Amino acid sequence: MLQRLKGKRALITGAGSGIGLATARLFVKEGAEVIMVDRKPLPWLQALEREIGSRCTAIHADVTKMADLDEVMELAKRRWGQLDILFPNAGIITTQSLGTITEAVFDRQFATNFKAVVFGVQKALPILADGASIILMSSCMSEMGAPGYTAYGATKAAVRSLARNWTVELANRGIRVNALLPGGVDTPLLEDAGVAPGSNPEVFDALIPRIPMARISSAEEIARCALFLATDDSSYMTGSALAVDGGIGQI
Repeated sequence: MLQRLKGKRALITGAGSGIGLATARLFVKEGAEVIMVDRKPLPWLQALEREIGSRCTAIHADVTKMADLDEVMELAKRRWGQLDILFPNAGIITTQSLGTITEAVFDRQFATNFKAVVFGVQKALPILADGASIILMSSCMSEMGAPGYTAYGATKAAVRSLARNWTVELANRGIRVNALLPGGVDTPLLEDAGVAPGSNPEVFDALIPRIPMARISSAEEIARCALFLATDDSSYMTGSALAVDGGIGQI
């Protein structure tokens, strides 16, 4: 089997479940060494570490806390010296309609979805290899609207903007920065938003007809797109937004 990431070192946040976990598994399968970062309980992460294998290291950390980010980057520096792939994927969704938005929920979404990305990448810069790939997790909601998504959509539009700005700032080091724009994905995050099949069947059933492909995606489908952006297969892509949304963001 051709291992497209052999010898590469990757750091993935939000890797305890969903897209982050699927990506960690795929990257290891493709030959990479991976540091998985998540705020889930340590026993959960240690079980994943054992399951995925020796090229995976799981770390309990809260990416909204600067001290935790410092510890993560220090570990990566001690272990490898540098990173080839950075995927600050951690994110949350809480839907609140206009008129009911609370400051606490607003601040928490911006802290996790946007602030943690900015400072995570900034703190990783000293150990990012020239020619590295940064993969940002935006969303189809960065380019479309829906009731209740004021804060979440704004955070993901802001992340999309980061890819544009950092592409220019990091071009002299050959570092590529691209964003993924998934639509509905079958992960715990969808359950948090109240649109997963088991959490809110009526909302879920209403979502499917809006998707031209008439289904939501698996986490593994998004992970394969992250793999594309991590490898030389996407060597002439930077500043791009890769829509992986079944077409919902295109209509």
